[in-house]
Amino acid sequence: AVPDFHVMQPAVRSSSNNWFRNFCTIFDSSTLRRIRSHLIANIIFAVAVYIFWAALPQIAAHIVGGLTPSVHSLLGGALGLLLVFRTNSAYDRFWEARKIWGTVVTSLRELSRTAHSSMTGWDREHLLQLLAAFPPVLLQHLRSGRAQGTREQRSALKSILSDQDVQLIWSSRHRPFTVCKMIGAIYQQAFTDTDKLVSTITNGRGGERGANLTKWEISIFGSFVNSNRVHAEKCVTDLVVAIGNAERIVKTSV
Repeated sequence: AVPDFHVMQPAVRSSSNNWFRNFCTIFDSSTLRRIRSHLIANIIFAVAVYIFWAALPQIAAHIVGGLTPSVHSLLGGALGLLLVFRTNSAYDRFWEARKIWGTVVTSLRELSRTAHSSMTGWDREHLLQLLAAFPPVLLQHLRSGRAQGTREQRSALKSILSDQDVQLIWSSRHRPFTVCKMIGAIYQQAFTDTDKLVSTITNGRGGERGANLTKWEISIFGSFVNSNRVHAEKCVTDLVVAIGNAERIVKTSV
């Protein structure tokens, strides 16, 4: 049997058959918690109007005697257009965020692949740690902005990064961008240190093997290093652009 982690599970789709479960869990709805104050105020107002109508029917009939249902029809149409606009706006924000997350995932995978093909030793492991830390750092940044964050979030980073890296990221003004700068610095060192390049290209043998490279081998390896560096820089740039796009969604009012 194929393990579950080798198979991409499809997204869970809503079904009308789930209405009973949705009804039983309605009080756990985050949407209901957000609108409960408005909902309670409308219920209190409606109950007050009913009590007034039941207790003083003559006065209530005199007050509403000049009202016509056409006003409610006009307001209903306007409200319907407003709901359609808000629904489309919310879906656009969701879809844009989904595309941004897709860009982040693709860039991190490409940076990881490039690290495995172009680096060895601690540089590669350090880079992979930073790549693993980028999503939670970005999530914390978008949810709390420039806030200090929680102890749980810092402890989660300590399970991925060294104490020195956690301190550097945690004390910065823009944590996701700091991670991008650290990733870029590792790539710059990896692609400019000739000794490390020769060691990586010659599978760690270096020395005499690196000194005896032919012009054709030097040309091929140089092209390989240059293409990997350009690709890595593009992926880091895509991460920076994704940060800006995600911040735009958070800072734009609905």
